[in-house]
Amino acid sequence: MRFYLIFIFLLSLFITNKTFSQDSLSELDLQYFQLVEDFYLESDPNKKGELLLAQVSVLKEQKKFHKGLELLNEFRIPVNDSLKFCIGTQKALLNFAEGNDKLALLEIQKLEYGSSNLKFTKDYQILKVIVFTKNGIIEELQTKDSDKVFTGHFDSLKFSAWIEEYKNLKLKKPSRAEWLSTFVPGLGQTYSGYVGEGIAGFGLNAIALGFIGYNFFLTNYLTAFTVGSGIMQKFYFGGRRRAYYLAEKRNEIILNSHLKRLENCIK
Repeated sequence: MRFYLIFIFLLSLFITNKTFSQDSLSELDLQYFQLVEDFYLESDPNKKGELLLAQVSVLKEQKKFHKGLELLNEFRIPVNDSLKFCIGTQKALLNFAEGNDKLALLEIQKLEYGSSNLKFTKDYQILKVIVFTKNGIIEELQTKDSDKVFTGHFDSLKFSAWIEEYKNLKLKKPSRAEWLSTFVPGLGQTYSGYVGEGIAGFGLNAIALGFIGYNFFLTNYLTAFTVGSGIMQKFYFGGRRRAYYLAEKRNEIILNSHLKRLENCIK
């Protein structure tokens, strides 16, 4: 019995050592830990700010956006205006990456209010246009002082054309897709651009309806009402909800495709 206890103890030590050894850490993890160590050893506020941004850059590569936001929000050390702007930009970017479009917009508005003398970077400009678009206030970009915001980088003619195209995008109406599938199963999916799924939806509903009719013909009323109607309900009402979702998905694809063209609007 004592032998088994000793064996288990040694095995646990081996596993623990293996788990927490440097060899088991990725290169990005090691880089991050080194930056953290340098951050706490550094006394210069601006150097600390630079090391913080380097940490956040590593976390972004690891898709740890929330952790990066926590680090930036906890940072209270006074730094120069340039670093303040970089930190604010990263906050906006990380909020956008987390899907918090409202918070990303708030961070951008803070930057514009307090960083009027700084030359905005290309990445910031692209992020700003995307965030304003996502929040449905793209018109504000036209009313703002574009010459100041996009100095040296912005092609106003291309951007004006981009806005007009954006306003005229032919987006799908989710409510219409759902309404179409209410009357003809699968038609809403077809309207949303998913023809194959629309045909499949129509076919499944037709099979379910045929099953009910066949069981009625055989006087299997209980089977028709329980199994048949259950299948029909799942395909029919599920198809309506699916049509609504697919219309939203199609709109997202159209908008994202259009947003990618912003690279050509900003020189």
